[in-house]
Amino acid sequence: MSDDKDQVIRAAIRDQKIRASQADDFRRLWDTNPAVYRNLLTAPVSAGGLAPGIVPAEDPEAISGYDDSMLTPKERARIAQVRAAAVPVPPAPVAAGAAGPSGDAYDESMLSPAERSRIAAIKAGTYEHPRVQMEEPGRAAA
Repeated sequence: MSDDKDQVIRAAIRDQKIRASQADDFRRLWDTNPAVYRNLLTAPVSAGGLAPGIVPAEDPEAISGYDDSMLTPKERARIAQVRAAAVPVPPAPVAAGAAGPSGDAYDESMLSPAERSRIAAIKAGTYEHPRVQMEEPGRAAA
């Protein structure tokens, strides 16, 4: 029975119904009422089951598809060691004239002369935003 329980829970993790970190909780809950938790993890949504994909895809536990409890202590220690030693990789430099991270490359021939002039002034640091006259609240314009 325990093998069946573990298979169902692993499948629920793989199908992104629950997080891998919740596996132990679901094992304990399963022991309290196996029929209810089997239904929750295996039945279609229309029959009271969890929908696949409800665990966010960016959740590393959901992507990994396995529960850390399936690892040996030595494997867990090695993973912790690698994660602790990881050095963040800086972003690659962007070549001049290339699109930035937001993909903001544009064809300058599509710009008006005023737009080209404004962009050049911004890049040179000489651009001054035109002043806008604001009306006072509650006062009609003359």
